[in-house]
Amino acid sequence: MTWMTPLQFTGLNDKNGKEIYEGDVIKITNFEHLPNKPFERAVLSYDRIGSVVFQNAQWQASFGDNLDWAKNQSLFDIEIIGNVYENKELLK
Repeated sequence: MTWMTPLQFTGLNDKNGKEIYEGDVIKITNFEHLPNKPFERAVLSYDRIGSVVFQNAQWQASFGDNLDWAKNQSLFDIEIIGNVYENKELLK
């Protein structure tokens, strides 16, 4: 019998409606806001792949440096692409 440690739910969903859990590998697509239109997303800035961690009392995506994406969801599209236990190769 294999025992798994239950992972913490972040309270957030990705762009496809899937629940995001600690240890998920996510792709974050960053958008920038236009200076004169703060509620519209502008041209795509970049994609990053990282893992979900709870650090400094907040949910973050770990890329080596950390990004507090939980507070800034309007700037990102977040998509789950795996987890750190089954898809470690995604983080390389």
